[in-house]
Amino acid sequence: MVPDIFSLTRRQLLGGLAGGAGLAGAGTFTLGVTAPTALPDIVTDWWVSVTATPPSASDLWRPTVTESHASEAVTLLAETVTKNSESWAEIDSEPSRAHVGGGWLEAAREALSNENYAEALFDATYGLQIAGSTLGRARSIRETIDLQASAERGATLLDRVDAVIAEIEDYPVSEPQRDLAWYARIEGELQRARRLADWHGMDAVLEAGEETVTSGDRADGDRIVENLLLAEIAVMNAERYQTLLFEKLDSAPTANAERLRTSAGALRDALDGMPSQDAVRSRYLDDDLDSYGPYEFAHSRLASWCFSYSGPDPFRTTVDETFRVLTVLGLARGLGRWRAHEAVVEEMVIDPDDEGLDSGHVLAEKRRAQSTFESVVGSNPPPLFTVLVERAIEDIRVADIDRDWDGDWKPWQERVQAYLYALLGRRKLDVYADIYDEYLLVET
Repeated sequence: MVPDIFSLTRRQLLGGLAGGAGLAGAGTFTLGVTAPTALPDIVTDWWVSVTATPPSASDLWRPTVTESHASEAVTLLAETVTKNSESWAEIDSEPSRAHVGGGWLEAAREALSNENYAEALFDATYGLQIAGSTLGRARSIRETIDLQASAERGATLLDRVDAVIAEIEDYPVSEPQRDLAWYARIEGELQRARRLADWHGMDAVLEAGEETVTSGDRADGDRIVENLLLAEIAVMNAERYQTLLFEKLDSAPTANAERLRTSAGALRDALDGMPSQDAVRSRYLDDDLDSYGPYEFAHSRLASWCFSYSGPDPFRTTVDETFRVLTVLGLARGLGRWRAHEAVVEEMVIDPDDEGLDSGHVLAEKRRAQSTFESVVGSNPPPLFTVLVERAIEDIRVADIDRDWDGDWKPWQERVQAYLYALLGRRKLDVYADIYDEYLLVET
């Protein structure tokens, strides 16, 4: 299944970039017809930074944020900013306005008034992270962290998480490629909420019911306050998304839980024998290196990016298999990283005796990656495919050369890293397309 291709050709995109400078205009033609090593690094370093790159995955698809959803988040931030100011007013020192979250509150309110609801939600969420941490410090200083109330609040949030999990248990779908992407976002919020709400020692506090007040020396109060605020907004997001998704379903949606279970099993079979990071690194690098150059740097980076450190863990982070869509996506990405790694090490232009990398190779690879994005992803990909390839798109976007390096970071390291990001991102897109068709694609 190949989505619609990008509406603008690469020539049009580069032509638009070249409009402002004579060097850019000349480079648009020259770099299209010469070998990667034809121009000095200072030129190609610059050109890498201005060449076309994919839009972010969130620009291609993200779940709808309604006005009421965004407004609820902004209200929570406003309440937190007020509590923050009141708490610090009772302390001799007072944090800056930015630290209490006031700046983010203004930005969120402005986005809300402009009907940019997704932006308002983002600003409110980020503001809560700052305001929650500052509020927690204030309460720890004043020794007014109520552990019992915090434990009860955490337990309530966990109950709300379980309630949403129960609602989506069958994973009903009407348009699978749309609806499963929504479930991925819902599960991501639930996973985050569960991790943040269940703080260390909470069960003991709930059982004791006595020791309710603590200072900063007896508990990490600022962290608890911040985490509970972030857990609250994560639960709220999951609840809002679940409600909105169910409104989109037709009158007789199809349960998809069993198919997700089957897909996960098939992906685990495909991952049988996936090597560890150490095993992959030892395949290409000697234990006792006499020198550490571009070849060693490249293989070390690739091993750490594509494989788990100690064993065949395709997730690289813990995924609660309660969340079926996240489990399938995690397994699919693990398989994709493995396959992409094998393709990259066969294709990369870095040899054991190399002492550097001509940045023309970075430019050429980034252009190939952009072309692959246009043909594989395009401007209107299925939402679930967009979620699957998020990291691959980001790899291509960050394939840049920063010339302001300092310290022990060498210019060739910057170029090799950018080259690997572009090449790995491109190869991920290639293999993810096949994995998607084989394991994730659900016909309507």
